[in-house]
Amino acid sequence: MVNYAFIDSRNIVVNIVGFDIIPSDETMNHFIKIQAEINKCIIKQVVVITDKDRGYGVGAIFHGGVLKPEKPYPSWIWNELNWEWIPPKLHPHALNNQDGHEYSWSEDSRVWILVS
Repeated sequence: MVNYAFIDSRNIVVNIVGFDIIPSDETMNHFIKIQAEINKCIIKQVVVITDKDRGYGVGAIFHGGVLKPEKPYPSWIWNELNWEWIPPKLHPHALNNQDGHEYSWSEDSRVWILVS
C-alpha cells in the first residue's frame, strides 16, 4: 500500500489516502479535486508518506521535505534534534520527579497543572 498526504496552502496535512497500487495521474488529479472540495481548501501538493515521516496524520505539518506532528500548543517550539514539540516549561516528570501524578499543560498560564 502507498499512502499519500494531501497538503494545503498552509503546509498542513488535510487528509491521508492509501492506494493498493500507484495511481495514474488522472486518478490522482481526481483525488486532489475531491480533497479540495471536501476540505474547502487549495491542495498545494501531494506527498508519499515514508518511514521518515514520523508522527504523520491529519493536522501534521509538511516542513523541510518531511512531515512532523501537529503542534500541540502555540507556545511550544520544535526541537529538530529530538524530533518533538517542546513546552516552554519542562514537564515535571522530565525533572526525574516520578511522583505518580498526572499533569496537563495549561496554555493560558503556560504551566503544568496537576490533574491527579
